[in-house]
Amino acid sequence: MAGRQGPEEQKHQEPYDFYKPVEQEPITLRGEWKKLRKMGFRDGVEYLWNNYTAQVIVIFLLIVLVAIIGSSIYQRTRPTPYLTLGLIDYDGYSEYLEGEDIAAEDGSTEHLTINTFQGLSAETIASGEGQDTVMGITAMVAAGDLDGIIASGESILLLQRNSGDYFYDLEEQFGENELAMLQDRLLYAQDEDGVEYPVAVNISGLSALKGAGETPENMYVAFTYNTRNAQHLRQWIFQELGYRLTD
Repeated sequence: MAGRQGPEEQKHQEPYDFYKPVEQEPITLRGEWKKLRKMGFRDGVEYLWNNYTAQVIVIFLLIVLVAIIGSSIYQRTRPTPYLTLGLIDYDGYSEYLEGEDIAAEDGSTEHLTINTFQGLSAETIASGEGQDTVMGITAMVAAGDLDGIIASGESILLLQRNSGDYFYDLEEQFGENELAMLQDRLLYAQDEDGVEYPVAVNISGLSALKGAGETPENMYVAFTYNTRNAQHLRQWIFQELGYRLTD
């Protein structure tokens, strides 16, 4: 019959090798990209995970590593402001505080960097209405982006009582002689055992607010944890109050 192979042809036909690997098209970036473009998002993610798990993990770890290194370099090289203070209760005084010239140790003239928190007061802190703003301040304190906070005594005590780690015990920032000089201006908080410790300094009458007219008597400044410029804040307090640092 037509088309049937003869004995000789069958005899010389090579047997099929079942162990011979099937030739596949080489995998290329362009080819894989074409495949992904034809897939939906979910199918594409599943395809990448099933075929390139190790590569995906390595790339992810590299991205995380680069981000960590970049953040570290930025933190080390970014310019640090001379002194950064948060302002609560007294938003209207920010321009006076920022506008004052401060004589630095090296003879240069510096200025305060003031962060205001519009509408935040002892009342909104106590009621919980300002919780979102307080959380933002907490993040800034944790990151070391605030050296201190100027506020009413009530606000400072509320923040310290609610968190327990907002402000330094001033005995860690001032010597005995300096605390004695500030004695009449100190605000005291209580620890868990009921022991009092100085947490803030009353700065009413400071020179920066001389042009602001009548100024509040209940204005305090406290040192935040993670401050980058504690020494500058000490100098500023004494300079503004007309005192002299003793150590």
